[in-house]
Amino acid sequence: MTLAPFDMPDYLAEARSRVTQQFKNQDVFDRYVQLLEAAQPALLEAFRQLKQLRSLDEATGVQLDILGAIVGQPRDLIAFTDIPAFGFQGFANALPFEDLDNPGNGGVFYSLSTSSVPDSLYRTLIKARIHANSTKCRPEDIITQLKLLLGDASGTFFELGDANVMVAFGRPLTTLETYLVVNGYTNLVTFPIGVGVKYLQYTQDNYFGFAGSPGVKGFSDLSNPSVEGGLFASLIE
Repeated sequence: MTLAPFDMPDYLAEARSRVTQQFKNQDVFDRYVQLLEAAQPALLEAFRQLKQLRSLDEATGVQLDILGAIVGQPRDLIAFTDIPAFGFQGFANALPFEDLDNPGNGGVFYSLSTSSVPDSLYRTLIKARIHANSTKCRPEDIITQLKLLLGDASGTFFELGDANVMVAFGRPLTTLETYLVVNGYTNLVTFPIGVGVKYLQYTQDNYFGFAGSPGVKGFSDLSNPSVEGGLFASLIE
């Protein structure tokens, strides 16, 4: 999404262009014109923020909460506590202190009562919710939803027959991705009624398969370490 267009005209330059010849290049009069236009930049900036900072790509905090409420996507995730945050070594999804020499690598502190997601993730959830609210559940619609949530692991469809499909992801999903896509708490990925869905994850370019399948690897050989076997795919439940 792009920001709503907003013009920032230079009213001081426009005012100076309208000064009659009698007062052009007159310092005292020019200062009077500057005084008249002094408040315009601040007003324009306020109007710009009012128009643009409510857009989904720029909104933060409460502004995002309002947008989420409009489309029906709360910030809190039900029954999920594995959001990466600050923690100590040995805890799942724990992130370290921020490093002044390497900004951006630290984790956010959460209180015991906090279950809300950060703005960056919430923005993605809102975009996915907007699409889910208007989807026709066609294969291309489902792929779009998966791309919004997973990016590079957008999934490949296989028909299994009897109104069942399988979605295979080319890398293992994180705990959060599994929650959003597979577990059904969020309903952000919608399939037609009556269609059964199974999910599979594998390591792309390094997965086990049998002869005849493109790009697969076979069993490893204990007596010949140079023969590298493929990794087994796994169902996500």
